[in-house]
Amino acid sequence: MEPFTNSSRILLNISGTKYEVTRKSLLTHPSSRLGKLVSASQSTKQEELHFNRPPMCFESILVFYQTGKLHLPPNVCPNVFKEELEYWEIDHELMEQCCLMNYMQFLEGYKTKTEFKNSIIQSDKGTSKPCSGKTRIWRIIDYKERTWLAKVRNEWKEHG
Repeated sequence: MEPFTNSSRILLNISGTKYEVTRKSLLTHPSSRLGKLVSASQSTKQEELHFNRPPMCFESILVFYQTGKLHLPPNVCPNVFKEELEYWEIDHELMEQCCLMNYMQFLEGYKTKTEFKNSIIQSDKGTSKPCSGKTRIWRIIDYKERTWLAKVRNEWKEHG
């Protein structure tokens, strides 16, 4: 039986897309998910690990293991990439400066929008009937062409 070496290869199957990598490249980040899996494995033969993850995001993750440089992939929502970094247990602060600023700006904007939506939902839940009536009146005023009241008024004008 051949002894385990850092140069032995692992086949990563990411939702059907296969990548062949060395154990050594995955061990460059031992606290990440793949680093932990490789550290714990004692197999002496080539293994194939299967993951049901977006392959478009994984290419940037793989480049990170190979080069040590983490970039936000083009045409990928930063929020999706954030979820992938969390899954693969890679700290977003390891991202290269060229991508980190855009990533952080997106996250701050996303957080602000989420907090705003949650505050609206909370205020709607906490309102009493008279306040929700005010909300309806404002909606009628703001969207007067599209409300049922406007449609009734227009019908009445045409036939009245």
